[in-house]
This record gives sequence, structure tokens and C-alpha cells, in this order.
Amino acid sequence: MVFNSLFFFTTLFIFLIFYFAFKDRQPKMVKIGTLIYSYFFYGMWNPAFLLLLMVSTIIDYLTALGIEANPRRKKPFLAISLTTNLGLLGFFKYFNFFVDTAETLFKLVGINWTPPFFQVSLPVGISFYTFQTLSYTIDVYRGEINAKKSLIDIAFFVAFFPQLVAGPIIRARDFLPQLMKNPVIRKENWVGGIGLILSGLFLKVVVADNVSDRVNFLFANWEINGILENWAAAMLFGVQIYGDFSGYSLIAIGLAKIMGFHIPRNFNSPYTAAGFSDFWRRWHISLSTWLRDYLYISMGGNRKGTRRTYVNLMITMLLGGLWHGASFLFIAWGALHGFYLCIERLLKNQLEKICFETVWVQRLLMMAGILFTYIMVSLAWIPFRAETAEQGITMMIGLFHGKFSFYKNLGADYLVILVVFLFHSLTRRYDIFDLIENNGGFRFGTISVILFSLYYFSGERTDFIYFQF
Repeated sequence: MVFNSLFFFTTLFIFLIFYFAFKDRQPKMVKIGTLIYSYFFYGMWNPAFLLLLMVSTIIDYLTALGIEANPRRKKPFLAISLTTNLGLLGFFKYFNFFVDTAETLFKLVGINWTPPFFQVSLPVGISFYTFQTLSYTIDVYRGEINAKKSLIDIAFFVAFFPQLVAGPIIRARDFLPQLMKNPVIRKENWVGGIGLILSGLFLKVVVADNVSDRVNFLFANWEINGILENWAAAMLFGVQIYGDFSGYSLIAIGLAKIMGFHIPRNFNSPYTAAGFSDFWRRWHISLSTWLRDYLYISMGGNRKGTRRTYVNLMITMLLGGLWHGASFLFIAWGALHGFYLCIERLLKNQLEKICFETVWVQRLLMMAGILFTYIMVSLAWIPFRAETAEQGITMMIGLFHGKFSFYKNLGADYLVILVVFLFHSLTRRYDIFDLIENNGGFRFGTISVILFSLYYFSGERTDFIYFQF
């Protein structure tokens, strides 16, 4: 069941009637009802996947209790959580990848081995809820939060339907305290929540779905593309994935807000980032902070010398790429971002020795940094989107070498890219969602434009890109 479907909004309407009718009178019943609806929401993809979600929930519930009850022997309990969750993720997400890689390696050394056909289906959202449940047991292990005695609360935290299948990845220490009291829903919850939901639908249905056909066309013609076509493909896919993923995040945050829960922002004008570290503070914030807190810092972060810092950065981004998908192309995407971060860190140490006192020089450098970051991030979208290594390599070479021609459709492509870039520049300076929530005139105008666009300019419906992760 997806957010951009009539069936979802029909069932959501029925659920919300129940939710608001009994929220204050029977809060425990409403909590259980929300959990049941979340399981229904997830089970609509495949009921068997629901069993896997429940198993992961129960294991982390029990291991967290074990960690708290046995502080001197807590490592085995954490090991059970890590082994089980990462084992399930590894099997369901990477089994086919490892088998195909093994077959290729055997052929390279002259061994003709054909593995038995055994296709493993990927449970939707497993990468997201695995990281979410792991953050709970790790935080209990670190002593940052107490283990919850209520299995219902842990199940609610893991399966909360707005963000279950594609994030944002929420932390137990942020979300579980909200379950301790009955949510208070005010006017701003409704106003802000509806504004977020409509904005998310606009980004998905009007922006992402409308450019998807053009992106598919440009990537399908990779063998004959010129320089401008390849750059348009990379940047338009950047527009598509931003609209698609940030749109989902806004809908999730808006739904939670209407229900009285707070989920942190997942995107913050990422294409106006002035540097690659800044980009990862603005793009998929819940994942980047998870990788920082539970992987990068756990490996030593920047506390063990310069060389080890670069190694830790590369490992973090390589695994971040692998988290997205079982493919060497995703690993290449992660490697590019790891390389960017290492070079940025190296140059930053040198640039800090130079003092730019003139304001206009600082602003010029800022603008140059934003433009350069955007170009390099766009370049990295090619291996992320490419279907084969040959396609990805050819298109990346084609960014700098090949025919150079301009025509009408390319003009429209770059106009869309420019509009999105300018929109990011605007949202970098002004909090549009705060204006929607607190400024009646701005709210009326914005929602009117969104509704008009949804009615007249909706693209052909496509699945959310991040459902495959």
C-alpha cells in the first residue's frame, strides 16, 4: 500500500476516524489499533514479510531487556541483536548479489559453476526498520536509554506506518518518550501536517513522476547521448529522486504530525549544500546521522589520526552505498561520496590556513562551493541510477567527451533543473513549512497552487524509488 493511492487514503480516513474518536478516552486501545493498522499497511505488500518484521521486533525487545538486566554480561545480548538483524538483512537483500558475484569469480578462474535457481524476494523497507531497531538495542547497550518493558511500545516504534517502509529512520530515544503520554493535537498539528502531506504529494506526483519518463528516456539512450544529454540525465535524476524521496518523507512527517507525533526533518535544501559534508547534513539526514553515530564514530571517527579518519570515512560511505542496494554500482556511488569527503577534509585543512576577510570574496567562494558540490553530486547519480556497469561508465565518460548539441527538449530539461535549484535556494533562506503553518495568506496561496497542480499536472503514477531499498 503506497501513499499516492486512493486505497491508502480511504483506509487512512477510516483509521483516523477511529483514532480521533477514542484517542483521549481509550489511549491504550488506540495505541494497539494504530499498531494493527501499521501491520495491515505493511502486510498489504506481502503477509510473509510481516512475520519477519515481528520477529525482528521481538528479538530486539528481548535483547534490550537482557542487556539492561545483565550489565556485566551485555555484549552477548548485543551480539544476538546485531547477528540476527544484520543476518536477516544480509540474506534477504544480498543473497542473490553474493551468488551472482561468486558465479562471476568462478568463471574468471575457469570454473564453470551454475548455482541452483533460488531467488530471494526483498522485503519492502527491511533496510529502514533494521537500522531503526538496531539503534534501540545499541542505545540501551550504551546506557543512553532504558529498555522498555512494554512490547506494544517497541512494536509501535518499529512498525509506525507513516515512516515504516522508507523512513525517516527514527531513533528510540526521540520517539519512545512520545509514547509515554497521550498525544496532544492542536490546530497547528492539523495545519502543519496537511501542509506537509500536500507538499510531499506535490513533490512526488507533480515533480518526480513528471520527470521520470524523461529520465528513463535519457538513460535508455545512453549509447548515443551527447555531453548535454548525459548531464541532463544526471541532474534530472537528481530532481526525480529528490522529489520522490523527500516527498515521501514529508508525507510521513505530516501524517505523524496530524496524529500528534514528531518525526525530524529528513531533507533540508540539499542541492544548495556548500560542500559534501554539508550535503550529507541536508540529504537523507536520518541515514547520514545513523551512519555517523553508529558506524563512523564506533570505528573511531576522527579521533585516531588523519589516515584512520580517511579510512573510516571511506568504509562508512562504501557501506552506505551497499545499504542502498546489492550492486557494485551502489558501492561505486558510495565510493565517490567517500572520495569527495576525504578530499574535502584534506583541502579544508589547507584552506583554514588562509584568511578571506573580504565579504564579497567569502560570498563568491560560497556560491562556487555550492555550484561545484551540486555538479559533483549530480555526477555521482549516474552509477546510482545506471542498470549496468557499462552504461554507468559510458555515461560518466560522456559527461566530458562526445558530441555537443542543444535542442528544444534539452532546454526544457535544464529549465526544470534551474527551477529546482532556485527553489532550493529559496528554502535555504526561508522555512516554507513554518510559513504555511503560521501565515494564513501564504498558506492559502501555497495550498491553492499545490491543489491546482495536483489536479492538472499530475504525472503517471510510479512507485516510490526508495521502496526498493
